[in-house]
Amino acid sequence: MVIIQIFTLNSKILPQNRLNFQRKRTIINAKMKKKTYALKYMLYPTVKQRQLLDQAFGCARFIFNWGLDKKIEAYKKDKTKLSYFDLAKQLTQLKKQEEYKWLNDVANVVLQQSLRNLETAFSNFFSNQSFGYPNFKSKAHSKKVAKYIENVCFDFVLNRIQIPRVGKVRFAPNRVFDPTKDFPKTLTVSRDSCGTYWCTIVIQSNEVCPPKAKVDKSKAIGIDMGLKNLITCSDGSTVDNQHFNKKQALKLAHLQRALQRKKVGSNRREQARIRLAKCYRHIRNQREDYLHKLTTSLVRDYDVLCIENLNVKGMMQNHHLAGAIGEMGWFEFKRQLQYKCEWNGKHLVEVDRFFPSSKTCGECGYKNETLQLSERTWRCPNCKTVLDRDINAANNILREGFSILESPSVSGDKDVEGKDNSLPAKRQYSKSCSHNIKGKQAYNYQKKSTNTREQNPTDAEEQYQLGQYYKQEHNISQAIYWWRLAAEQGHYNAWLELDQYMDANEANERGLKFNKAQRYDEAKAYFMIAAKRGHKNACYNVGLCYEYGRGISRNISMACYYYKKAADLGHSKAAHKLTILQS
Repeated sequence: MVIIQIFTLNSKILPQNRLNFQRKRTIINAKMKKKTYALKYMLYPTVKQRQLLDQAFGCARFIFNWGLDKKIEAYKKDKTKLSYFDLAKQLTQLKKQEEYKWLNDVANVVLQQSLRNLETAFSNFFSNQSFGYPNFKSKAHSKKVAKYIENVCFDFVLNRIQIPRVGKVRFAPNRVFDPTKDFPKTLTVSRDSCGTYWCTIVIQSNEVCPPKAKVDKSKAIGIDMGLKNLITCSDGSTVDNQHFNKKQALKLAHLQRALQRKKVGSNRREQARIRLAKCYRHIRNQREDYLHKLTTSLVRDYDVLCIENLNVKGMMQNHHLAGAIGEMGWFEFKRQLQYKCEWNGKHLVEVDRFFPSSKTCGECGYKNETLQLSERTWRCPNCKTVLDRDINAANNILREGFSILESPSVSGDKDVEGKDNSLPAKRQYSKSCSHNIKGKQAYNYQKKSTNTREQNPTDAEEQYQLGQYYKQEHNISQAIYWWRLAAEQGHYNAWLELDQYMDANEANERGLKFNKAQRYDEAKAYFMIAAKRGHKNACYNVGLCYEYGRGISRNISMACYYYKKAADLGHSKAAHKLTILQS
């Protein structure tokens, strides 16, 4: 019998050999990103188990509202900000009261995770105002969710899952994961609007994401997203819009009219509501399946994918096109491309949303300021070339994406999270992209002296290989020291290693030092490394570099991008700078 159990990591539960294996893997891959994915299974609970799950959903919703009310009252009374630990202590006392004894009928972890979700909601609000202030959850319209983090067992032989205080629930094993390679973290049980119960398990895999593939122009493609066609590629191919909503429009209209004819509160109205919800779920599943097949084929066939960073939320404000834009699923398309490129070691480059891809002639570079949205083809006044609007835009996106990817001193490559990975331009030590230095070569160099500090090599290539040796010995601090010396002499591969391993605070301090010495190339590179890790001061300094052209070409749009990023992280001067530039 194959049983996989989620526990907190302690030696009383897990075997000792597994503990040693996990600790060893953590040391080796301390700076490498592992794959994290989720598996979703449909549950088939009994009538009694449905009641217990619904009770868990209700208790989680009640505790969320209770914690939100406590935080609001405390702040109004004397400006006190209650943390998760304060609310957790009060929750223990609340469960002892006779009036709230029913809270003990559900697993305590469900209530605690509900308070965790409340804390996350406030953190998101204070870090980014677009999330909105947390609201009270409605009994009728809120999501039915309960989260578990321990004492959950999977049995893939009998197809049962053991949920605390609920029992063994049957599920559909559409996919099995390997417990020797994958480590389950959390389990979320939910119920959708159709009344179907689901469980989602988040799994941390020991498999490390592969390094980025070598840039090859023959395996690159530019993608222009539109409404007539879902995407138009730079090679001239197009992917049609399937119009899943329009195909089901008559059925949706029939089900909606049937729902309105039923008496409010009756069983038949509930049955009609479920039929309508299942139709919407079918449309959503069709769209997701279509996008998954499309993104998988793109990532499999190409190593470099260039897309536009569209402001979908802002475009949805146009009520004439909101329905058509929402039907396309642009955000979901981009999200799938992001994690699939990361998992497969492919490059995903996002071109700035203000780049005039459609108005720029792909042959001569002429910008047609008078181009209207209704014009699908146009003739360039300069070179007289007849251009298809979408194909021309896809070619321009590909060209701009390569300029970003191949010119890291200007704007750098963007990773799957849209963060910059900028490095100084290649200099005399920029050899071919062979980042994996052979261990024997580094080891032979190390054998020359037992005390490398006394030897103190001054050649950048030797310093870089010495850093590679310490990397293989898992001494990252020493490796960073030698990579830093090599990088400051212009060694490009050393900058690549620093970008992967260097700490944000250390990188920002080095950037300030070189900025004071007016060595702007090195300062900008260190600021970029720190900005990639979310350092607000570094983001502000990168914005200054772009605004005043320090060690980089002057680019106001990129300056605004980094000022906005720093302002979102809480930098007041960046917000002021952003207001001035945008005005």
